[in-house]
Amino acid sequence: MSDGSAAGGMPPGPAVQGYNVPGRKPDSQMPWEFFMGNASHRLIAYMYGINHPRSVAYFNTRSIEVIVDGMGFGDLSRLRPDERKICPDITDVSRLVLFEIKPWNEQALREGREEVRKYLAALNRTIRDDRRFTGGTDFQGEILIRFARGQYNWRLEWKTSEPGVVQYRWTRSQKPFDSEAAAYKDAQWVDLTVEELRQYGGWVE
Repeated sequence: MSDGSAAGGMPPGPAVQGYNVPGRKPDSQMPWEFFMGNASHRLIAYMYGINHPRSVAYFNTRSIEVIVDGMGFGDLSRLRPDERKICPDITDVSRLVLFEIKPWNEQALREGREEVRKYLAALNRTIRDDRRFTGGTDFQGEILIRFARGQYNWRLEWKTSEPGVVQYRWTRSQKPFDSEAAAYKDAQWVDLTVEELRQYGGWVE
C-alpha cells in the first residue's frame, strides 16, 4: 500500500514532519504510539475482511451488545452491564472465532489472552444453542507501505501467537526502494528506532 504523491499531498524533503497528516489537528497532543496502534488495527482488520469475504465480521468499532443483537442466535439479556460496551478487535460470526490484536511483546500477549477470555465468556453466555465462539488460530500476514517519497519501506507483520491473540510488529527495509515489490524481494528488514517512529509514525496513519 502506498499513499502516492497525489494522496499524500506532502512536499519532498526530510524537513517535513511526519505528523502533518490529513485529519490531524495542528495543536493535537496525540502521541505517536496511538497512530501506530490505530493504523495496525485498521490494516489487520482490513486484511481479515479481504481473506474472509463471505464472513459476517465485526471490528473494534462494534460492541458485543451490537454483535449479539445482530448475529441472530444470542440473547442480549444474558450480558452483564459491564460487558455490553466492550469491543473485540475481530469477531467473525460466520466462523465463530474472534481475535484480539496486540503489539509483539510478552506483556501485550498476557493482556490479549485475558481480553480474549473475557470476550469469549460474554459471547458464549448469550448463545441459545450449542454453538460456541473460540479464539481464532489461522491468521497471519504482512503489508508493505511506501511513503514520504524515498523514505524506507515499512512492513507490518502479524501472526496468531495463541488462540485468539494476533500480535504485530513494524520493521523497515535496510535501504530505500522505489517499489514495495523491490523491498519484498530484498527481504532485509530491521527494527525501527524510536526516533523513526516518532518522526514518521503519523504518516502510516
